[in-house]
Amino acid sequence: MLQLGIHCVIIDLIVSLCKDISSERKRKWPAEVGPICDREEWVAKGRPNPIGTISASMCPEYHPVQILKVLNDFFQNPGMQDRLERSITRRPRQISVDYDNLGTPHDSLTSMELFNGRRVFGGGVRNDSHPYGGIAISYVNSWDGSEWAHSSLEYEHDYYKAWDCENDFVHPKNGTIGFYTEEYVNRCEWDRRTFGRIPHNMLMYSDIDFRDDNHPYFWDRDNTIRGFTKNEKKKFVHKFLEELCENYKVDDPGVSPFNRVTWYEVSEFIKFYYDSWQGIEHPEGDEEGWVAEDITTEPLSSYRYTSNMYDIPGVWNMDEGGEWSKNFERIMKLGTNHRDDWFNSIWKKKYEIYCQRVFEEDDIEIYRTLEYSEESDEDISVQSTEPERIVNGTINETTNGITNATEKSTKDKVKDLMELLFEKKDDMTEGIYLELCNGLKGIHESI
Repeated sequence: MLQLGIHCVIIDLIVSLCKDISSERKRKWPAEVGPICDREEWVAKGRPNPIGTISASMCPEYHPVQILKVLNDFFQNPGMQDRLERSITRRPRQISVDYDNLGTPHDSLTSMELFNGRRVFGGGVRNDSHPYGGIAISYVNSWDGSEWAHSSLEYEHDYYKAWDCENDFVHPKNGTIGFYTEEYVNRCEWDRRTFGRIPHNMLMYSDIDFRDDNHPYFWDRDNTIRGFTKNEKKKFVHKFLEELCENYKVDDPGVSPFNRVTWYEVSEFIKFYYDSWQGIEHPEGDEEGWVAEDITTEPLSSYRYTSNMYDIPGVWNMDEGGEWSKNFERIMKLGTNHRDDWFNSIWKKKYEIYCQRVFEEDDIEIYRTLEYSEESDEDISVQSTEPERIVNGTINETTNGITNATEKSTKDKVKDLMELLFEKKDDMTEGIYLELCNGLKGIHESI
């Protein structure tokens, strides 16, 4: 479930992204040039000279909820879902270590079951295995005779790699999510030094479509920017992925450093946050948990004309010098001052309610287990070579199976519909888009 450490790191990163305004947005440009949002636009407009700089007190910030939307769109893209679902799929693995006492075949467990022991339980999860994590953690010391790898990031990466799941978990040496795109592999063939050393290089996700928002130049009256260029979106995603790996640490007493969250879980946390803030920004507000926990007397709302979020201590009205990023951080960090506070935190409880609601209303178990089936993947006919690890600027390669349909199956047709829906999302309301996404996603998983 949602843990204190990963929750705080995600919120800290989003708040930092709010302040990371491009230098082009901080400058004043000639009237005939118009506003410029990023370096690419500056180059496209002929590299004009600025006529001034916006003062620090007047400089806007990116809106945190819109950054959540960018991250959610990225993770919910059908191309990303294929990568993310690796960690909840029981699939054949190429294990590079042998254990005499393993007991359970390694290809009958998901990456999450192997390392954090999480299994489905009525829409939520429970930990059915080792108190320090999954079954693979019990064998850490038997691999090379070392003690727990608290001080060795290289050891952590190599141990995940030994179980064929180094790209499923968020850890300091993680370089990508799931697998690499063919374009990235081909680029690295001739420019390994440049591309091989950058974790989460956006070329790794070249199959994900980023588009300019309709009004990237618009500043809201609360001095926030709610529309972005495609390059700003790529910057958000790259920095979030890279810095989450750098900053997320497992430091709970008695918990193994290998018992950490998967990228799949991160995607669900982002979806949960965005879902919650869609409710908060609605005129009727978000009713899950706020009144029950005696935080507000009515559903929490930030809607301009019915807002009650300023009733929360530490949340300041924009007319009184409040900033959206600080207000967002204050609300998102309720119940996080101390580890003991987290057990009764509004966000921990809201996530449990959210999991149950999705299960009851949409018949989707967030912490589900998918089964790898050769029968359903009969059309696998192409083997794609992907870089597994970068060492001193060179790539060690391994072969991993990638589906290539010679004749489209029902599952592929549903996936095509999901991709078409993503392309047309700007032509429909947010609610209809999410409802259709969840419906098609459920059908895709049931086939």
